[in-house]
Amino acid sequence: MHKISLIIVMLLAISAPALAQDDCALLFQEAVDATQQLCADTGSNQLCYGSAPAAPDPRPNVRLVWAEPGDIVDAAALAGFSTGAFDLESGDWGIALAKVRANLPEDAVTMLTFGAVRVENASEAPGDTVRLEVTVQATDGANVRAEAAESGPLSDILSFGQHVDVIGRTADSEWLWVIVPGTTGWVLASLMQADFDLDVLPVVDPENPGWPYLFGTLQEFNFESASPDERPCATAPDSGILVQTPDTDREVILVANTLELHFAGTLWLQTPAPAEVNISVLEGYLWYGEERGQTLNAGERLHYSYDGRRLTLSTQPEEYAFVRARYLPLPLLPREFALPFALGDVLFPFEPGAGFLTSIPLDAACVAAWAGDVNLRSGPGTNYPLRRGVPGGYYAYPDARAINGGVWWRLADGIWVAADVTVTAGACGALPLVDPPPLPNG
Repeated sequence: MHKISLIIVMLLAISAPALAQDDCALLFQEAVDATQQLCADTGSNQLCYGSAPAAPDPRPNVRLVWAEPGDIVDAAALAGFSTGAFDLESGDWGIALAKVRANLPEDAVTMLTFGAVRVENASEAPGDTVRLEVTVQATDGANVRAEAAESGPLSDILSFGQHVDVIGRTADSEWLWVIVPGTTGWVLASLMQADFDLDVLPVVDPENPGWPYLFGTLQEFNFESASPDERPCATAPDSGILVQTPDTDREVILVANTLELHFAGTLWLQTPAPAEVNISVLEGYLWYGEERGQTLNAGERLHYSYDGRRLTLSTQPEEYAFVRARYLPLPLLPREFALPFALGDVLFPFEPGAGFLTSIPLDAACVAAWAGDVNLRSGPGTNYPLRRGVPGGYYAYPDARAINGGVWWRLADGIWVAADVTVTAGACGALPLVDPPPLPNG
């Protein structure tokens, strides 16, 4: 079995003065626009250098031309690649765009890497490998043989209607190389039903089939991204990876840091700390848990941590960080969708009556808490649209205040709560006083 090891790399943050918000947003938009133009012709199982800084890690004895934005290489030629964090002197963000064949007989998954991210191609597949599913259509079942011949030794027997993964074929497509429990074998193609053209399967020499590649190029990968705290400005996106399926009807399999992801839609992948992984569903769904029996829906997030042997689920599904996802380079994905509103990384639970606020020093960051139900609005006033009603037992860290018929706390951009329904601690009086934003049209 191919041994997968987690990448442990150190991503260096640049120590620099805070960049003006307008300049920061402009520089990132320029990088997105350049990538959108330069990488438009990226094909299946190819990787495009979208924006500097980015660097390839070719396989041994492979020479690559991947040095300038717009360069495209075959992903199978890479042992890995990296993109860089914001560079103060050049004003660049690293972006790379890949099209991953995965288990799709046609089309590809879009894989977008941005910011300080290192990716290891954990698949040794030499080319356009694809693992698909076929079904036994012969009413008498089908024999799996150790050789691609009807006289070959019998390895297993498949029953009518049974599904099995196929990973190759003979040159004439008469025999299929399939995976059965504990081994591989050959079955007559005429006994099987496939909803795809067999020509998409790689040709395998039946005399020397070699090692079975269960996952194609970049379908299996390990990665590490910089901490979310290393953003150069509040409107810059966190470093990470976006993956999007061609539609929300076909389920795709990717393996990231040993986690097998069965999903349809758009995922946001991060490593908030070494040996940790966050998976956020921005659109569609993800199967997870024992035998993938549970569903993670749009607007939810899972957190995994390494227990010394493997990554394990360390929390139940929670709300993802919508306030940060708004700045992701979503225009580089082929399909548009609306981000689901959520309050991850904004609200935190506490136990009312336990003296939580009394432990906060006067000069600490402002904390606003509430024991009863409150309404969160898009602006500081009851004339702004309601974002969501929230029950008691939560607190937040306001970053600004406004006066509009009373004092209001800004919990994040576009999320406000009235001060008179909260109890506070810390230096709340030192928060900047801002003007109420314009009311939305209509």
